[in-house]
Amino acid sequence: MAIKLSQDERESLERFIRPYRPTRRQKAQALLGLAAGDSSETVAMRVGIPKDLVTELATRFSERGLAGVGLEKKPEVVVTLVRPGVDAQKLRLPEGSTLEDLIDRSGASKAKQAITVNGIIPERSLPLPNGAVVIFVSTPGNAAGGEHRPSGVPSLRDDGLFEQYRDILKARRKSRAREEGSEE
Repeated sequence: MAIKLSQDERESLERFIRPYRPTRRQKAQALLGLAAGDSSETVAMRVGIPKDLVTELATRFSERGLAGVGLEKKPEVVVTLVRPGVDAQKLRLPEGSTLEDLIDRSGASKAKQAITVNGIIPERSLPLPNGAVVIFVSTPGNAAGGEHRPSGVPSLRDDGLFEQYRDILKARRKSRAREEGSEE
């Protein structure tokens, strides 16, 4: 018997079949169980995760320690860099990195750019906050094909920038919701 699913129903069902990701708590419990000498099977049953995942956690822990299994906080900031009409990407930078560091790492031109961090024009020497959205927009004389843009902070109506920014904010909300769910 065939059934028909709406797009929402299909998306809801597909969320259930994605690969299982253990919570931070389950990872910690599994590693503590293994350290106490319990077998992978015993740990998997006690913690409620598949045995192959327990084995994978043990392997990653032996290779890279707590950072290898995602249980060690690294002193870093995650920044979303948006270049309208070019791309949007997430970058991980050492904690205390400045806008100058980001510009150097991204290879962006230092000339004729309007640069905003979370909607304001910052000092280039100030540290970037974690989760910042940095937008680089060419100013007059640097735009492709002789196109002229207003100088200063770009309008969210320019070149689909609003859609890019909205997508970044949606992704950030989803990421935070997943992190909050995995820390239980």
